[in-house]
Order: sequence, then C-alpha cells, then structure tokens
Amino acid sequence: RTGKMIQKVAAEHLIPTTLELGGKDPFIVFADANLERAAKGAVWAAFTNSGQVCMSAERIFVERPAYETFLELVKKETESLIQGFDKDADVGSMTSPQQVKIVKNQVENALAKGAKLITGLDPAEWPDSMFIKPMILTDVTLDMDIFVEETFGPVMPIVPFDTEDEVVRMANDTEFGLNASVWTKDLEKARRVVRRLVSGAVT
Repeated sequence: RTGKMIQKVAAEHLIPTTLELGGKDPFIVFADANLERAAKGAVWAAFTNSGQVCMSAERIFVERPAYETFLELVKKETESLIQGFDKDADVGSMTSPQQVKIVKNQVENALAKGAKLITGLDPAEWPDSMFIKPMILTDVTLDMDIFVEETFGPVMPIVPFDTEDEVVRMANDTEFGLNASVWTKDLEKARRVVRRLVSGAVT
C-alpha cells in the first residue's frame, strides 16, 4: 500500500523509482550442503535484528535426508543466542508494538493449523514487552499466514522437500520475490536452481 502511494506521487512528477516492497525470502538447503555452516547461516539470516530485515530468511526449505540433522543444528544454535540490550547480545527487541501483534497473529495462526513450536515461547506465554524469543516452527503448511505473509520478526518456519521441482515451486510461491539463497556443494545444481528462482537476488 505504501509503495503504491509513493509510486503515484513519483509518477505525477516523472520521477523514476525502484521500490523494495517486502520479502518472504526462501533459504534452500540441499542434503549435500555443509549443514553446520548452513545452520549458522539460517540463524543469522532469520534472527538478525530480531528478523526485522527486508531480506531476512523467512522460509527455510531443507532436503528431507538432511532435515532432522539440520533441525537439531538450528535448534542448538538458536537456543544459544543471547537476547537483550547488552553489547554482547545476539538478538535485540522488536521496534513497534504493531509489528509484535503481526508476528503473534501469524504464529497463533500457524499453531492453530497444526504447526509445532520447536523452540521459543508460545504466544500465550509472551511477556508484555518488545522482546520476542526467537522461534522455530515445523509442520508448516503452504496455507498458513506464516508461510504466505511477510513476518518481519524472529520466526524460522522450516519445511522439508524431496525434489528440485518441488522446492522451486514452493520458493516461487510468493508475492515477495526479493532475495533467496541456495546451499549446496554442487555448483552445477546451485546454478540450475538459481536460474529457476523468481527473485530480485539470489546468493
């Protein structure tokens, strides 16, 4: 909505624009990837600035043979994060009560539809503050708000996949094709998948 308002005013004055209108970035991990490095990358990409980065990793896709191992690695990495205002903290707070409400609604929607909270706090237990403990969700389905809408908060939904075709289809199933990443040791496969992703940028 804001982008449309800016574009309208710019058009009246013939001002050229490039608009970045949100992201729901896929983070694709193949079974042959360096899983420890990918797990650290996922935690950084999902939780930096408490997930309030336009190019945050908001949908993590993991090839099924590596799924359980990757899940344990990101769980361990996430639970080691220090949250607070201290200079040594890894994760800070949210920036607005409105955004806290959006994140809470999306997580509640996911849990109501069958998602599982692997780490973090159930929204019913959240303290009345701007801090949201980083969360990992599994059993996420494609109809959940957490999969469809931009979250802009510290939530990592993880979805398994079986084939390249399947993960490309799921990754492209978004209105917010801002950024994406592909994790594999097979550069030929990486380039093949990257060419099929509808995204402003891919790493």
